[in-house]
Amino acid sequence: MMGDNVDDKTLPPKRNRITTLPVKRKKSSEPITPRIQQAFGRGKIPKTMKKEATKSPIDSLTQQKKSIGNISSYPKNIIYYEDEKPITSTFNIKSEEYYKSFISGNRLKTMEDELHLQVRGFDRGSLFFYYCINRICKIGIRMEEFNIKHKNSFPKVKSSKTVAQLIRHNEQTNPHYYESETPIIPSAANQNDLNQAGERLDNMIASFVDSDGILFDDFIKANQDGIFEYQKISSTVGLFQKFFQSAKNWNINDEKFFGLVHPNAEGIEYIGFNDDITPNNMAKNIHFSAIGYGYELPPAYRRSIHRPDATPPIINPHITFKETFGTEILTKLKNSISSNCDGLMEEFNNSPELRNTTYCENQSISAYISKATGNSESSNLDAICDKLEPKMIKNVFMNTNFVTLYRVEKIDNDHVTIVKEILKEPAKESLENKLDEMIARLKN
Repeated sequence: MMGDNVDDKTLPPKRNRITTLPVKRKKSSEPITPRIQQAFGRGKIPKTMKKEATKSPIDSLTQQKKSIGNISSYPKNIIYYEDEKPITSTFNIKSEEYYKSFISGNRLKTMEDELHLQVRGFDRGSLFFYYCINRICKIGIRMEEFNIKHKNSFPKVKSSKTVAQLIRHNEQTNPHYYESETPIIPSAANQNDLNQAGERLDNMIASFVDSDGILFDDFIKANQDGIFEYQKISSTVGLFQKFFQSAKNWNINDEKFFGLVHPNAEGIEYIGFNDDITPNNMAKNIHFSAIGYGYELPPAYRRSIHRPDATPPIINPHITFKETFGTEILTKLKNSISSNCDGLMEEFNNSPELRNTTYCENQSISAYISKATGNSESSNLDAICDKLEPKMIKNVFMNTNFVTLYRVEKIDNDHVTIVKEILKEPAKESLENKLDEMIARLKN
């Protein structure tokens, strides 16, 4: 996991990772203006919103869209939360109802109070969900003022006429095209427009996304000036990339909070592989993710590639990684679910599929444990993973970056700054006390 280590008495120490040589970052040809330099490192606290009265815990989509003059009835302080299950089970609503509606802040607070009154009120999903909500409360907004929206309500990015499609097209014609040629970037007006974004982005305060193991802290540190062209943050993690691409529709000086859940939480139930895991189960439950700074990830980093004309032929690079590094991946992940396995493509350095490109740098790939199997067959992590005991949860939450918040500010039409939010005292002590109370009422 990125960040600090878990208590040695709680989790085994991380094993050494294979690392690749860093890709030298190409300096932008466009000078950074003094306005951008001054913007880096800002620490504004967003103004809290007035509490809005709600007639019911779940407000209808039609009510959300009504606006009178300049006054919007669309919910303020929207949090897009990726994992649907803990919300639907906690609030006893159906998935389709949650997708069409939102959970009001008043209902969030009422339900938390109810769970605290019960002897065994919290399950692991609701505990983790409320930990995330209380974590973001530390920026200065009360829980009653948040509104939770389904992840699929996040505005979708159009895929037509994008730079990525142009890159893929040219590489199909000539796999070595971008070893020397620089991609032609269309005007910003033609890139990645959002469908019906509007108030869903204006009113977004945060988004919590499964990281799938990507090394985001390492990615940020490689860019020493802390300023990023948001259109060039590429990843195999869909909602992650959509969040940054949505910055095109933010107002300048807008601040949003990005919560990264690492790695794919799994209901905070598992600590690592047990001794009886089989290669077959490993193949089902180890997945890969990638991140890079460019308009598209190089071919070997993409999720699905069918290149029988390549040398050697590439059908699915992720399968190739498992076959080549299977034993090593298992060793690295075996005793700590928080481990990252970056650099697993080191042996592919001589392959044209892992070349340097003119459109992507600071590339890395990670292996992570996933509850998804990639097919209709359900995953059985209980059979292959050791359980995370309740007494270990506090150390995982408080002594690691299991949930990390980043403050993202749009500073001009093309750039954002990304600053990691460090939880300081007394906020850390307050959050720790809340976590103690929730764990004391945990069902199992």
